[in-house]
Amino acid sequence: MNQTKKGFTLIELLVVIAIIGVLATIILVAVGSARQKAKAANLAAQLQQVEKALAYTYFDENRSEWWTEAEINAPGNNPTIEYIISIPEGQPMGSFSNWFKTSPDNYFTQGQYQFDNDGDTSTSCGGSGPVYRGVNLFLQSVPRDDVEAVDLLIDGQSDQDCGKIRYTNKPNNTAELTYVVSLDQF
Repeated sequence: MNQTKKGFTLIELLVVIAIIGVLATIILVAVGSARQKAKAANLAAQLQQVEKALAYTYFDENRSEWWTEAEINAPGNNPTIEYIISIPEGQPMGSFSNWFKTSPDNYFTQGQYQFDNDGDTSTSCGGSGPVYRGVNLFLQSVPRDDVEAVDLLIDGQSDQDCGKIRYTNKPNNTAELTYVVSLDQF
């Protein structure tokens, strides 16, 4: 009589489980990488949105120089973007908020973006590479992985002292990000 085999052997089951485990690991790594890239793209888009709003406001007001903190009656040095958005129409930087198609989110609403113009914003990369002239945007306590990913996305390299993105490492795996807003590309 011909006997047919019923069920799987223990070895066959272990091989299938191992293959499923390897595939699950690969998928989890890919999803984590995609999430990181999406966060970096979102932050880069926000930075570029603020940069465009500043540039368009600059052109609207026929400026020849960036605004100073004193000119916009900022409370102290480095006013937040929230403060700048609240400046009424007709005052310096008053049309800034008109350049946002959607309401600002994330770092905007947490008071994280800060505007700085102390006349110290001409930067270069060790004497070579592009020179960016403009004002600085600061973001406090950004996860370091996000900052490095944004730096790679915007500058094409992860160099904390060079390009439009500069950053200083802080405790708790965070960084202070500086984004140089420049009229050079407008």
